[in-house]
Amino acid sequence: MSFLYSDCLSYAAVKQIPPSDSVDILAKSYDLKDDGSYGWEYETGNGITASENGKGGEFAKGVFEWTSPEGEHISVQYTADENGYQPSGSHVPAVPDYIVRALEWAKAHPYVEH
Repeated sequence: MSFLYSDCLSYAAVKQIPPSDSVDILAKSYDLKDDGSYGWEYETGNGITASENGKGGEFAKGVFEWTSPEGEHISVQYTADENGYQPSGSHVPAVPDYIVRALEWAKAHPYVEH
């Protein structure tokens, strides 16, 4: 589960690269432990960085950053766990109140198959 989130996030960050550019990977590391916990990180020559730590299928916590074409620093932090994917950062829009209320109602009234 957590790898899916990180793959999507990495794609979102790398998507900022114009297709004609060649980008060097300046640093990368990946560590997978026997208990399923892991950590990875990378940095590209055009200023994209990303990292994540977690335990496969249970939770993940990470960050990805880049500079927009307008020169603005973008940074998104996230967690993914039993409560779903939860991004935060100045460029992540707030969840509208009506969505928050709907999610609270759904949690308080779980579906029961008859």
